[in-house]
Amino acid sequence: MWSSIDQQAGKREERGEREERGRVNERDCVKKPRHNHRVHIRAMMPYEKLIAWKVAHELALEIYEVIEKWPKDELYGLTAQTRRAALSIPTNIAEGVAKSGPREFRRYLDLSLGSSSELSYLLLFGRDRGMLSNEDWEQLSTKRNRVGQLLWKLYRSIQNRSRLMG
Repeated sequence: MWSSIDQQAGKREERGEREERGRVNERDCVKKPRHNHRVHIRAMMPYEKLIAWKVAHELALEIYEVIEKWPKDELYGLTAQTRRAALSIPTNIAEGVAKSGPREFRRYLDLSLGSSSELSYLLLFGRDRGMLSNEDWEQLSTKRNRVGQLLWKLYRSIQNRSRLMG
């Protein structure tokens, strides 16, 4: 008869063998509930498929390209803050998708919306200081507005879906 230590070691070895063979099953990874409740496993949606993320990513790339021309004395001021705000939008979308549920995802979309608003002002400030041409400002503002619209639509969609489900 095996001792409890031998049994635990055997289970660990068995689990290790399944992992090595690449055949770990969801049932092997999820604790069984004590009560007769369903355990919901939420698959992470790839953020790259979200239109809001795609447009926000394009905006961040365009921001980085345009502000390379800004004065070097603003490198640690307006330039850095503008970069952070632009990069924060798609980053928060990507992070929110990986969270545990719709409430958490909406919280990260709120952060993206805040960064989008911050970016809007920073671009306006850069234009008014003569660091951003009117043409660049128009192009970036139009795309930033599009990102804001997409974020709101995604937010409402998730909010409506979570109301229907629970």
